[in-house]
Amino acid sequence: MMKSGPVKYGRPQDFPTPYGRLQDRMMRTGGTIQEEADETGTVSAFFKNLYSALTSNETLPKRFRLFIKKHGRDKIKSLAMMRAPVAKPGVMAMQLLTAGRWEEFKKRGGVDEVYHTSIIINGDIVLEKLDKVEGRVDAAYSKMEGAELYPIDVNEDISIAEFLEKGRKQMGTKFYTYDAFRSNCQDWVMNMVSANGLLDAEGRKWIKQDIDKLIKELPALTKYAAVKLTDVARDVGNVAEELIYKRGGQVFGHQRHSKGRAGF
Repeated sequence: MMKSGPVKYGRPQDFPTPYGRLQDRMMRTGGTIQEEADETGTVSAFFKNLYSALTSNETLPKRFRLFIKKHGRDKIKSLAMMRAPVAKPGVMAMQLLTAGRWEEFKKRGGVDEVYHTSIIINGDIVLEKLDKVEGRVDAAYSKMEGAELYPIDVNEDISIAEFLEKGRKQMGTKFYTYDAFRSNCQDWVMNMVSANGLLDAEGRKWIKQDIDKLIKELPALTKYAAVKLTDVARDVGNVAEELIYKRGGQVFGHQRHSKGRAGF
């Protein structure tokens, strides 16, 4: 005789098939970064990527996938890490988050300048981590005021997508997410280069700015708000890109890049 009892509700994957594997099917990706990018544009990929943008932190933004679809197989002939002072919009954001005391906290933390970092490939391709990972062709970017480059010798025959794939495997979820204080643009750049066996002690020291004292000086509310606002910006942006952004479109102009982010 069957015993009756309260109905228990669980996660989608806890239900019997076909419902039990619905989430797994929706979240399944093509495998490598290049394969995920190549799927972009199909009907099945649209629904899968939209579902991922709505439910997961591990989502490759549509703009980034389209960039990889076009340039992921390009071979890396030259590679450099780049740093540049955080531009005015990013500084203004930190001023708001610290109630106008950003310069005071920098001084107390022993920091004269806060940098945003990125990777320059073949002289005109920019890879960077803002609220989410981004890639684009921008020959003028490395020539901005205050920019410094750290060239890296690349002896291996490797494509852009292969280079990123190694970094993604090393970082896991942190490849996709951003935390200005624990997993920022510097950590992302450092991991991309080190995962490919290209980061020596001198390069590590050059790219990783010591802001531990500054972080300790910042109010807890400032740090909490910075992370939460970035999370919201990433999630909203990912969903919007899946619904709106089209190849060749300028829905989200490139003014979103590091000039508008705190990025340290």
